[in-house]
Amino acid sequence: MTNDEKKFFRPDLLMRVGRTKELSWNSFEQKNFKEFENYLNHSLKPEILNQKIETDEIVVLPFGQKGGIKKGEILTANNDEYFTVPELLWKSKSVQESVNPDKSNGIGLYRIGFEKGLPSYYIGEYLDKAGLIKE
Repeated sequence: MTNDEKKFFRPDLLMRVGRTKELSWNSFEQKNFKEFENYLNHSLKPEILNQKIETDEIVVLPFGQKGGIKKGEILTANNDEYFTVPELLWKSKSVQESVNPDKSNGIGLYRIGFEKGLPSYYIGEYLDKAGLIKE
């Protein structure tokens, strides 16, 4: 890859992030981000919490009630450098809930490519849609 291609395709970014069986997209009811962050600090393993996506903007694509992927939405990191897991999950939750009120079987974000010139991730469940992850 050329340097320009690397900047565009971002092969350095995580392929999956925030993956856990402990939560459902529509099951955590925290009122604000700080409350949610505290909840995650007591609920998730450090190896999940310490993940980050080192870019300041990404596109997330939610899944509909019939399982299909819907139109993506651009998310911007609060610190202008990278997304932490709590921030990414908090922001992705509102995108997912806006198109699908059903409870999911776990949560996770999975790299799907790029959209609108930005890295893109689909909002998924604990198991990926590609069937690559068995447990």
